Amino acid sequence: MASDLGALSGAWRVKSVAGYSPSFGMPEKQINYLIGKRLIFRKSKIEVGRDTCLSPRLHFSKEDAFDFFYSGYRTDPKNLKLPERVTIATVECSNIFDISTFALSGRNRLIFEKLGVFYEAVRIKP
Repeated sequence: MASDLGALSGAWRVKSVAGYSPSFGMPEKQINYLIGKRLIFRKSKIEVGRDTCLSPRLHFSKEDAFDFFYSGYRTDPKNLKLPERVTIATVECSNIFDISTFALSGRNRLIFEKLGVFYEAVRIKP
């Protein structure tokens, strides 16, 4: 189902590294760069650190967490502290953006993957 920003809209803070896929490929300094950065979802763009997704198109679906994360990333969602069913938001941008998927874990927590590293972000209270 295509949608606007929905449950993702607003400001989030990248809290920590939640895990790694077997094929992650970033040096530690680059991995830690995102910790503490803001993740902002707007209708016109998504920003995290120095990365920007222009003209985002989001598609939301409910998925079995194990099937989605193990099949796609060879990662057990239990290690990411995700429930059995998750809302997945896939994003398409008009430019190159290294993040393609956001997994919502409740209203105030999400997991996203960048180059094989999974990050946890929490909603910033307005």
